[in-house]
Amino acid sequence: MQVTLIHNSDTRKTLEIVFPAPLVDTAFKAALEKITPRVKMPGFRPGKAPKSVLISRYKSEIAREVAEKLIESHFQGAVDAIDLHPITRPALESAELREGVDGTVKVQFDVAPEVKLPEYKGLVLIKKKRRVDDEYIARTLESMREKAARYIPVEDGAAPGHIVKLDTKIKPKGMKARINENQEMRLREGRPFDAEIMGMKVDEEKKFTLQIPEDDENYAFAGKQVYYEVFVSDIWSEAVPELNDEFAKDAGDYESLQALKDSLRKDLEESAEKDALVRLQSDILDMLLDASSFEVPSSMVNLQLDDYCREFIEKLNQIGFDYKKIDWKNYRQSRLNDAERAVRSGYLLQALGNAEDIQVSDEEIDQEIRKWMEESRTGESFDAVRANFEKHGATTEIRGRVRTDKIFDMILNSAAVTEEILDSAAYDDLLEMERRRKEGIAQARFDAGGLEGGDFEEQEGGGPDAVMSAEDPVGPEAPPEADAEPPAEEGRAAGEAAEIAEAGEVAETAEVPEINVEEAPPVKRGRPKKADAAPKEEPETEEATPDAAPAKRGRPKKADAPPGGEPETEEAPPDAPPVKRGRPKKADAEESSGADAGNAEKPKRARKKTESEG
Repeated sequence: MQVTLIHNSDTRKTLEIVFPAPLVDTAFKAALEKITPRVKMPGFRPGKAPKSVLISRYKSEIAREVAEKLIESHFQGAVDAIDLHPITRPALESAELREGVDGTVKVQFDVAPEVKLPEYKGLVLIKKKRRVDDEYIARTLESMREKAARYIPVEDGAAPGHIVKLDTKIKPKGMKARINENQEMRLREGRPFDAEIMGMKVDEEKKFTLQIPEDDENYAFAGKQVYYEVFVSDIWSEAVPELNDEFAKDAGDYESLQALKDSLRKDLEESAEKDALVRLQSDILDMLLDASSFEVPSSMVNLQLDDYCREFIEKLNQIGFDYKKIDWKNYRQSRLNDAERAVRSGYLLQALGNAEDIQVSDEEIDQEIRKWMEESRTGESFDAVRANFEKHGATTEIRGRVRTDKIFDMILNSAAVTEEILDSAAYDDLLEMERRRKEGIAQARFDAGGLEGGDFEEQEGGGPDAVMSAEDPVGPEAPPEADAEPPAEEGRAAGEAAEIAEAGEVAETAEVPEINVEEAPPVKRGRPKKADAAPKEEPETEEATPDAAPAKRGRPKKADAPPGGEPETEEAPPDAPPVKRGRPKKADAEESSGADAGNAEKPKRARKKTESEG
């Protein structure tokens, strides 16, 4: 058996294997024995068709079967002979096979890149940490008070500060009527629309007309007369608890307000330190990636894109959006740079760990499992939990995470680190700068697991799925598989509009992605494990769905208005029946103007959670 290696690129290889005639004949015999019983041909009983007829009729199928049989039996030995470590299954490129003569088969596959490490010792770094001062404590306590607010149904007329649930019908002069149902808003003085609602009671209807100013922000309504029909289905007042010892006792096991403040300061200090460390690790990773250059396997990039698709499908399911309408080709293209950077991060971390021979002992894994057991308060025995972790591959994840932490510790021990303490304004500026960076900053999908090579049984080679000539293009990107749709959760539908927009155009007849979620054995060589190296993106709070079904009357959900804007009311039909009285949805649903009250605006993103809220 003769083996020739062809270097297509640093990570993409072609292996040409010449099989002796006896091996080819054996493979042909096995292929014919497999296909003959299944073939039904006119004039022949099942399984009795002549060999020559079968070969003539099913030439391509038999050739593929023979090629796959030879690859299955001899590929591993061929790559071992030349000391090569594939990280994907071989993809058939071409085959020249006939009985009685030597046969040639070409296959393609990916290998792990060779990473040339930049200088990683003696780095000069700045650790940016938020100052935990009295102002920060006060803001956090105020947030806790707002979360603990009670909402009391109001029987009398609506007044400033009340939250009202409305059905509205809006008819600008010369335009079609628009309808909003079950929209909530907080009444404020000085706004024409709010003034009309003041004094209205539950189950009361009102019709009125407003003249919208020429300079109104809503250019569609500006300068027009707008006719409104409003039905009030619920009214609440908000009761925020006082900040005293009783509040502290209700908030937790605190004897006094001062005890709560002391505990809160400690928690915020720890959170600020963790946040600064994660940001510092991300800076290290960015510096080293910018200083190094190496190709990454396309198969690994496609795996990362599959992960992004899975995560996005989960978000869409949570808001009730049909993921089949997403243009997944466009979405994958939009995340391509992120995926490539994520895979590069993993291989870079792996190379760093290997260079320093960083290992993780079983005792360290056991410590992490015991820590998890303590935090989760599980009643199972340690042996049972560890066995379950082993079964589902969680110990591999733990090993990679611990090793990654050790790698960053190693780099920081030799680095010159200057700590910069940021006040509230400076920290907000830092967050704003980070928000303006491209969303979806690459997170390392793999970690520094210290593996070499890969397991070609786990992944497809990403090449052609049919016998092709060597001149034909190879390596088409396979669509992701969606074997299982994550369970949907209700609510927050409109609040994800920006996320959906970032996915690319919504396709009316887009194909459903098929994301690879096949059961894959643990990687043995070359594919780095998951890395927790880069900081994870903070989730953002979302406003409630404007058209959510009305809830039963009661305590409204927490309302937090996004800075810089207020959601607008929705419209209701003039003859809309009274809706069931319920509780407000989670939004500080305040109106911007009388004209804006008629706009069915998509809720804006809420502000980011503070550390205490997170």
